[in-house]
Amino acid sequence: MNFKKLVLSFALASAAVLGTGVAHAVCTTNGPVAQVFTDGVTTYVYVFQSNLTTLPSFVHFFSTRDPEIANAMNNSLHKNVTITGNAPVCPAGAYRYGGGALRIWVN
Repeated sequence: MNFKKLVLSFALASAAVLGTGVAHAVCTTNGPVAQVFTDGVTTYVYVFQSNLTTLPSFVHFFSTRDPEIANAMNNSLHKNVTITGNAPVCPAGAYRYGGGALRIWVN
């Protein structure tokens, strides 16, 4: 009986320690910034596909409340950027929300 309790305790402890990690996938895109706007609290950036030769079929957009990322977004209008958001996956559709911006690189 004590052996079963020991094994069960070890299994629960292992699950608690090893099973607490959560994978956070991210959505990264690159291209020219088409629009940046703010509502006073949150700043949004819209990024077209890179290497456009026709009208874009979709646009990625990201949001932030971080003042440093917001400043980088505001200074990136009509420049090529690579931006990473915390969306679990890069969604499909015409307007693709990449999540909250984690990083932005202005090329």
